[in-house]
Amino acid sequence: MKENISQEEFDLLDRLYQVTQAREKWDLIFVILPKSNYVDDGFRDMTMADNRTRDWFTKQLLDLLSLFKDKIVILGENSDSDSFLLTTTITPRRQLKNVCISKSNGLLQQKHFHSKLTI
Repeated sequence: MKENISQEEFDLLDRLYQVTQAREKWDLIFVILPKSNYVDDGFRDMTMADNRTRDWFTKQLLDLLSLFKDKIVILGENSDSDSFLLTTTITPRRQLKNVCISKSNGLLQQKHFHSKLTI
């Protein structure tokens, strides 16, 4: 992206990111571990398709998230793709407003719930 925008625009985006990151407070972070093979459908980036790279990236992601270890719930570590929803359960504990859903392929999404999510 940096090569497509001016340095001034990049600096502005970087400052915005830093401010947003400093203000962000997570209630809970779900991490979904990789459990199936990449499918080469002609659209996906296959540079991380091999298990060695995926395992390395997953470890890096978990290391980065270790600062929030009291808020992390790892989903699917002992399940396969056919039974993921059947074997993954979360016991109701508390109401949440900000939830981070992280897939170890590098996608990180924040979900803000207007009505509180109870898990």
